[in-house]
Amino acid sequence: MEGPIQWHSGYSVGVQVIDEQHQHMIEIINTLFRELEATTTEIDLSQFFKDAVNYGEYHFQTEETFFSRFDYPEKNLHLSLHQAYKKNLNSLLLKEGDSHLRSRELLTFLEDWWIEHITGIDQTLGKLPESVQKETA
Repeated sequence: MEGPIQWHSGYSVGVQVIDEQHQHMIEIINTLFRELEATTTEIDLSQFFKDAVNYGEYHFQTEETFFSRFDYPEKNLHLSLHQAYKKNLNSLLLKEGDSHLRSRELLTFLEDWWIEHITGIDQTLGKLPESVQKETA
């Protein structure tokens, strides 16, 4: 059981460090999927929320460092999307109820948000200078 998202070249934004971070976030999402599929008992969502928040923040900081280093035209839109992610994730974190329902809601949010982010606004990161495109984590 792999997970709902499989990395492929169409997801690449052309910046190695960003692609590596996107692949790691996809693995976090796939881990939640596997946990949800394998578990019938209560699911402890605390680690999944922690990973989604912390790794998301780490990734956003990487992107925002690039925004500061270069005249990145989509900076304001990108920053507003990062803020919306944090706000939506926080709202999900505060919800109560059945852990399986909350897990499905978290999984759906993460899948939708990250695929949209990777295939949408992050594709503009390929416009960064070639020296940045080869940076690694």
